[in-house]
Amino acid sequence: MAITQPVENRETRQDGGGPTIAEVELRGVAIPYVRPIRWEGGVEAEAHFAVLRIRDSEGREGVAECTVKPTWNGFTIDTFALAFEALVLPILWAAGSDFASLPQRLGRLVENAAPKALLESALWDLGGAAMVRSVPESVPVSAVVTRGTVAAMAADSARLVEQYGFQTLKIKGGQGIDADIAAVRTVRGAVGPGVALYVDANGAVPDADAEAYVRRLAELGLIAIEDPYNLKPNGMLAAIQRDCPVPLIVDFSLDGVSSAQTFLGEGCGGISLKPSRFGMRKVLAMGAAAAGSDALTVIGLFGESQAGTVHLFDAHATLMGRARQLPVEATSPLLLTDHYLRAPIQIADGRMRRPEGRNIAAMVDPARLDHLTIAPPRRWTHPA
Repeated sequence: MAITQPVENRETRQDGGGPTIAEVELRGVAIPYVRPIRWEGGVEAEAHFAVLRIRDSEGREGVAECTVKPTWNGFTIDTFALAFEALVLPILWAAGSDFASLPQRLGRLVENAAPKALLESALWDLGGAAMVRSVPESVPVSAVVTRGTVAAMAADSARLVEQYGFQTLKIKGGQGIDADIAAVRTVRGAVGPGVALYVDANGAVPDADAEAYVRRLAELGLIAIEDPYNLKPNGMLAAIQRDCPVPLIVDFSLDGVSSAQTFLGEGCGGISLKPSRFGMRKVLAMGAAAAGSDALTVIGLFGESQAGTVHLFDAHATLMGRARQLPVEATSPLLLTDHYLRAPIQIADGRMRRPEGRNIAAMVDPARLDHLTIAPPRRWTHPA
């Protein structure tokens, strides 16, 4: 496949004598759901991912994945690959071995957050092949209760607690105020008082109803409320948070480190940090900002497969002791029928164990990955 003209062709590449990225591979992967899932953007039967593998000139590899969904990040697999090749790949080549300059170089490219984040997470993973990280064997995780009838959500909650020992559940709201309240009450009855609950309404509640919605949910003993309405860093958010006894977590309206700092400056009680959406570098910077504001953080799901949850694990573990944290939302793979790791993720007693291997690249099973690939991989080598 031809290499496009580099965006930075008027700059001198600064190799600096260190290793460079020698080979890049990008492929589209599809994994069926155990049942059709009703997300905020519609019903889906399978999940699509862009999986990036990079190899440096010393033979080390890094892997990262990104959920590909037009309603979440504006891409299909084909358009993601086009954007990566035409816009992001030339920036990587131009940087040479000067990886420290990549954030600034990528920042000059407006939009295209997903392919930029994927590259940064793959570079983080490659770095993991060269260092020994001190990480715990397991971290606490929360399970997501997807939308459905009240009875179905309660039954699903009871099954998750019974089967995996979850001590925290995230209830997907946005089905209407009364329906959301009924869902919380019914789930509470199904799992008992010992399981912590919080709600994610995906910004579905109109601004005019937001204060009453938050107040009614808070009265049910929730530990947090995520995106109860379309949160904005303004006086309305500050006033509602000031009167609310639980943190309001912003997710959808975040677009990076600066917006996280702005929300925190307005008194927002928490932020959702998503490695698959922002990349590992930005997630850790946002976590540091939250720690400085004593705000709650949650490493949030972005529809990851089992491989993607490894970076959620790493992000949570890196922030342990530095920021106030909810359990990591690393359970979206429970909605999927398959994976492409050598050994599956283990969840028991409400905790996720990290698979053996310093990074995702070392955990991937090539044969399983090939089986789930839905289009021929695209490969590029460093231009001479």
